[in-house]
Amino acid sequence: MKFQPNAWLRRAITSPEFNKRLAPLAKGEYPVVFDHAEEASHSFFAALACTAASGLGKKRHWIVHESPRQRERLATELELWGITALVLPDSPVNPEDELHEIQDPETAAEWFAILETLATSDSFSILCGSEAFSQYAPSPKSLLSNRTHLNSSLTLDPTEFAETLAAHGYERFPTVTGRGHYAIRGGILDLFPFQSPRPLRLEFFDTELESIREFDINTQASTRKIPEIDILLTEPPAVATIADYLEADDTVIEFQGGAASCCPTTPAFIITENAEGEGEEDFTLAAYASPLGTFDAGDFVLDELRRETFFKQLNDWQRDEWDIGIVFSTKGELERFTELSGKDLERDLGLTPVLGELISSFTLPATKLAVLSSSELFGRYRTPGQARRSTVEKARAIRARATLDDIEEGDLVVHYEYGIGKFRGIAQEDEGEELQIEYKDGSILSVPLEQAHLIGKYVGVGGKTPDLNKLGNATWQKNRKQAEKSILDYAARLLRIQAEREHEKGHAHPPDTRWMFEFEQSFHYTETPDQKQAIIDTKHDLESPNSMDRLICGDVGFGKTEVAIRAAFKAITGGKQAALLCPTTVLAEQHWRTFRERFSDYPIRIDLLNRFRKPAEVRATIKGLADGSVDMVIGTHRLNPSRPAASTSSSARTACSAMTCNSPISGLSSSMKNSASASPIRKSSKTCSARSTSSPSPPPPSRAPSTWHSWARATCPPSIPRPPIASQFPPLSPPTTNASSAMRYAAR
Repeated sequence: MKFQPNAWLRRAITSPEFNKRLAPLAKGEYPVVFDHAEEASHSFFAALACTAASGLGKKRHWIVHESPRQRERLATELELWGITALVLPDSPVNPEDELHEIQDPETAAEWFAILETLATSDSFSILCGSEAFSQYAPSPKSLLSNRTHLNSSLTLDPTEFAETLAAHGYERFPTVTGRGHYAIRGGILDLFPFQSPRPLRLEFFDTELESIREFDINTQASTRKIPEIDILLTEPPAVATIADYLEADDTVIEFQGGAASCCPTTPAFIITENAEGEGEEDFTLAAYASPLGTFDAGDFVLDELRRETFFKQLNDWQRDEWDIGIVFSTKGELERFTELSGKDLERDLGLTPVLGELISSFTLPATKLAVLSSSELFGRYRTPGQARRSTVEKARAIRARATLDDIEEGDLVVHYEYGIGKFRGIAQEDEGEELQIEYKDGSILSVPLEQAHLIGKYVGVGGKTPDLNKLGNATWQKNRKQAEKSILDYAARLLRIQAEREHEKGHAHPPDTRWMFEFEQSFHYTETPDQKQAIIDTKHDLESPNSMDRLICGDVGFGKTEVAIRAAFKAITGGKQAALLCPTTVLAEQHWRTFRERFSDYPIRIDLLNRFRKPAEVRATIKGLADGSVDMVIGTHRLNPSRPAASTSSSARTACSAMTCNSPISGLSSSMKNSASASPIRKSSKTCSARSTSSPSPPPPSRAPSTWHSWARATCPPSIPRPPIASQFPPLSPPTTNASSAMRYAAR
């Protein structure tokens, strides 16, 4: 696919209309104003301004916008036009502090990295607000003078370097867990510089620095080898402002929305949606929103009239010799659109497809350019900046879960060897810092900080406060051994159950079809490595004849629902029905809306069962499950056939592929048709993570058998006849076809 956006920019810059508007720039006459620019076109005009300035040799660009949300959006959309822009975070310096010291070392990491770019680079694009110029910051000179250059094969005494680090405020720890820490283990020196996004591991051979590697602060494993790096030995004082980084030849591009400008210099470009100046308005270079409007999810597929209007507008533009581009977020959306149109995009429709991010469509009549967004066509919008979660923020989240972060003075804690005590704080002793734990009769146990892993916060059941254990008493050891024996007995029980499960066979779903590939490509986000692996493992389980038993764990917002969506889609397109069991009514409603939006391009009917549904709607859903017109049901306990609402018909028991949403945090136990031979007590033999992995605890031995699993095991026959779904725009030749399903879908 050719990359057309740069050609559109060059065509605009060289057009007579734009050339006339840009002419004063070469003479140093500022500002150049682009008015009547709709918000959808802002990234285009910003990229055009950067390109025009670079053509005059000015490659340092400051893009000023007062809205943080719009700055994130511009950073995302500028990538489409070949501009990589950095977003300057808020200053970590407290303006009320007379010394202007750094208050937040985590935000400072990304901040320092961008300041270093501003101080050293002769080519960049920075997004910031106008108030950023008055924020305190280290001067460029002090920032550069505090750097130390490290590279492989450098002669450097590790002992002397450690002393230098200590002299500049770094603290020595057994393990590096925070910024400003360093640790020494033989010929390895770990440190976490103030401005680096990740900690560094320096490997020495005597006094020769052999390698520099970044490592993961959570796992302590090396992740990437780097040839060289500049590090800050100390945080320089913030005695200057961001405006001191602004050089005479820098280009300032300002978005104005009516508020007074706070820029310290006259901007070279002004971009505004309003009219500029007084008198008759000039619409020569005006940019407008797309006349096609926006589509809700599924409208482009189902609303034939609007689809015809869309293609008619394309024909009108093509007849008038317009350049028409359409920006797709994923290859799946591009392939789906090509399939729906039934034509060659470039030859028949005059469309130039481009992969990238553009939230809204716009037109530029002056150059006969129309750039459309697939987000508007398919009704799927991505929050600006959602993918820009910095490594600093991730590191902060990891350290927030550190052992001692959740323990405050006075909390009950458990020591592995001595039992339950009360945390009394951290004391500085001659040998280093020690944790103070109070036991029965006022005895104090001092635990070196290096042994903090032996201590955990007490988490009990019920409201009863336990008695403190007594040092030197055998009660704790006895109780611990009894607990260990119970755990081993329960583990043996789980092993026996798993052996029974592996002996029986489940249902093997067919391999992925073209539909599955297109459905996965239409996902609006990039899968994380762990999420992608969880999806692969889940589909592998579904295609296996063995009984399935998988638990997906991950924090809120890390992609567990998409794993469930793909598992359900695979089951449904394979000729089975699916069910999703949720713990709350609100969560069921939320998942129902999410599933319907993701499945909106396909003839799949998804119904909801919860206490807010009317009796007539519940009966219709149960009937649909029986006759096969309902492909998937999402609900709460109403899916339980032992309740009156669901026991009125055996049809609900046809759900042969079910996901169980056990909690808002960890959310699915995959295909129940594959678990048809499952034991009433479920174990989790395989654990994947959407990004953050945790080991799920088995259910307590006294837990009653799961009704949902018992029902799926007892009632799912080897094969339940139901018509598989079929496509309408156009046929894709799925594994099996049945016209009645398509007719049912059209009627719906």
